[in-house]
Amino acid sequence: MFNPEQFWQTLPERSEKRKTLNNENYRQGVLKKAREAINIDRINPYNFVDLYGQEAVAADIKWTKERQAYFQTHNSESEIWHKEVADILEAILHEQIEQNNYFGDRVWTIKTCDYDDYYNHIDSLLEIRHPERRFANYSGLALDVTSASRLEALEKKIRRIFKCIKSGQLAKIKYFQSDFLNIRGEKSNIPLFVVGCDIHHTEELAKLWDDGCERILAQHPIQVALLDQITRQAQIYYDYARHNNQIEVANQYQEILREFKAIIRERQPIITDIKKRPENQEFFQSDVMLNNLENILDKYDKYYQRPNSSPSHSRRK
Repeated sequence: MFNPEQFWQTLPERSEKRKTLNNENYRQGVLKKAREAINIDRINPYNFVDLYGQEAVAADIKWTKERQAYFQTHNSESEIWHKEVADILEAILHEQIEQNNYFGDRVWTIKTCDYDDYYNHIDSLLEIRHPERRFANYSGLALDVTSASRLEALEKKIRRIFKCIKSGQLAKIKYFQSDFLNIRGEKSNIPLFVVGCDIHHTEELAKLWDDGCERILAQHPIQVALLDQITRQAQIYYDYARHNNQIEVANQYQEILREFKAIIRERQPIITDIKKRPENQEFFQSDVMLNNLENILDKYDKYYQRPNSSPSHSRRK
């Protein structure tokens, strides 16, 4: 016989077992795993004491902790929730780009320290390695990972990038380290890209990642979306930089465009297979973040594209 009292008593327990990012226990569990995964590759400012001095490094760490504390006490529950979800997405993409070769086997991820995350708004760097010439190209592979779907929030991020391009001053990180070239110090002139997906698909990725579904993640359409986001932005920012006579900046974006077009050619069979699967059409068509970002980029593309510019990357279908 149905017992209403027993039902309501067990409801919280049932709710706690639900795998949704709205579930506090579940989200915190995935967030813990995400932070552990990120910390494996995170750059450590203490390794730069010999370059910047003990006091300077300590001051940056103190500033970062103050910003983190301010965020926790002054932001709303909704803002904190969205930051935690974005951190989960960032960790998943950071790991999958390298582990499942979303951009091929020459692209490696570098996790910035908290200081550069908060101060310079850079979540991760992508390092394109060229072993035959011991050369690494970082210029265009700075990522601002987001699950924000609101048009205003996305447009604010994009406007910040256009402002940097117009001034000829691209992003930089203070604490940069490359194991590939064995160098460390400040890295400047890094073009920044906004990438990600909406909350619904972030939750989908989180479940797959937490359950260890690596085979599914290896074929997930997010990798196609990321390639499209980077090549679309690289083309538009290149056109905008040329329009504003920022030739050095334009050259950097052009190089990134070349690199990622080459990656797309190399991975074309995988991309084609992912795109033609009926179950993936929902992802491309319904993701709010992807579509809002596309609408923003399309607006800028139409406005800044010039007749003598290189052909723009085709829109996502």
